[in-house]
Amino acid sequence: MSAGLVAGRYARALFDIAAEKQQFEKFEQDLVLLNQTIKADKDFQTMLSHPHVLAKVKKETIIQGFSGSISQDVLSLVLLLIDRGRLEVIPDLVAQFVSLTNHARNIVDATVYTAFVLKDEELSKISEQFGKAIGKTIRMQTEVDPSIIGGVIIRIGDHLYDGSVRGKLSRFKQTLVHS
Repeated sequence: MSAGLVAGRYARALFDIAAEKQQFEKFEQDLVLLNQTIKADKDFQTMLSHPHVLAKVKKETIIQGFSGSISQDVLSLVLLLIDRGRLEVIPDLVAQFVSLTNHARNIVDATVYTAFVLKDEELSKISEQFGKAIGKTIRMQTEVDPSIIGGVIIRIGDHLYDGSVRGKLSRFKQTLVHS
């Protein structure tokens, strides 16, 4: 069975528990913390994926590192993944869990690219306007890209909304070339 399907099953099971306990946000934060911690430390990552390191040692390490900082349900899931030799599905599991919870909460993640750092009130205005347009709550992260000159580019899922000066200049150039 492919890693994506396996991750989907675990994500769905955790989603059901989160829905029952009404803890979508907590579980999502725990999964993101776990995933980021594993990604950030190559030695930790190597130890967890090494076939000669006993599952017992991996589980003790996870319990020592995360007990008290992530929920018992997420911790139990990770220990189960260790028992089943499926730790490699964690990145897919996190992505699928976030997708499920976003859908349930009518939230969509977006990335806003700007030429300079925006103020919180500017971000909130953009979020509100786009949220009304698509009928969802938008959770934004920002990235500064000076090459766009001015304006904003917003990526929501597969959609790209380009209101940048660079984009406008490019479209103007195309119009001139095709005239």
